[in-house]
Amino acid sequence: MNIIEIIKKRRSVSNFSSQPVEKEKIDKLVKAVEFSPMGSDKLPLKVIVISKSRQKQQIRQAAEQVEKAYSHGASVFSESERNDLFDDNHEWRKPFLEDAPYLLIICSLAGQPYNAASTWLALGKVMMAASEEGLGTLCYTPSMPTFLRKVINIAAGYMPIAIIPVGYSSDELFPSLKPEEEKIFRNLFAGRFNWQKV
Repeated sequence: MNIIEIIKKRRSVSNFSSQPVEKEKIDKLVKAVEFSPMGSDKLPLKVIVISKSRQKQQIRQAAEQVEKAYSHGASVFSESERNDLFDDNHEWRKPFLEDAPYLLIICSLAGQPYNAASTWLALGKVMMAASEEGLGTLCYTPSMPTFLRKVINIAAGYMPIAIIPVGYSSDELFPSLKPEEEKIFRNLFAGRFNWQKV
């Protein structure tokens, strides 16, 4: 498969199946970070791989607390903008953090030259590598990623930047529908709409 085909094939996945992911595939994703271009030829990135259910649950709970607080208190938005942007019942929820078999937490070494550019190049490479392996990913950048320090051990000087849930997509459970029909179907499937007798 050439790079253009991989790029076309890649899409964000937030519904993960329970199918186990081979550890060799996760090792390849970590290697993709190691082989990414780095500013000043330094390696200002660390990848923390999480697969234990308890840790994923703790990360999800902490992330949802932060995102719920952010969605209700983001001072840059007016109250009507907040209501439009953040659905009380959904937007702050992050089930994919618990459902995905693996979470890759990408951390950047603060103060290194070009560390922001290096981080985003590495994130792109990880997602392309996952796509090549037939895996789904989602790039989740928490509004306040420092909450991760309370849940997992992060080396001094490193700042968590993004969490990439990795796994096989469960999207094949959904039939092929027009975009507007698919949205309704997904909401029904996720329990966001309820049937009512008329």
